Amino acid sequence: MIVFFLLILQTFSTQAVDSLKQIRAFGKAAEILEIQFNRELNTDYLEEAAKLYAWQNQFDRAERLYQTLIISYHITRLNIELARVYAWQGKFIKAE
Repeated sequence: MIVFFLLILQTFSTQAVDSLKQIRAFGKAAEILEIQFNRELNTDYLEEAAKLYAWQNQFDRAERLYQTLIISYHITRLNIELARVYAWQGKFIKAE
């Protein structure tokens, strides 16, 4: 029984390490997408970067990018994504 428990524990710790690596990779990917946007001015890059930041709980960065896309580039369909970011932060009044 103890061996079984140790195997399960090892599996979960391996998954946790893999998850941390994935989160770090998301952060790097988001930064690369922002750089690519600055080169090509393609808003798709910023949209994807905002999603990655939101998934990493970097809500301030996601919020900033979504606001930029909505206000400066008039991509109003992203209002729902911005509302989700607000909701995940507990800012329910802003999310409405």
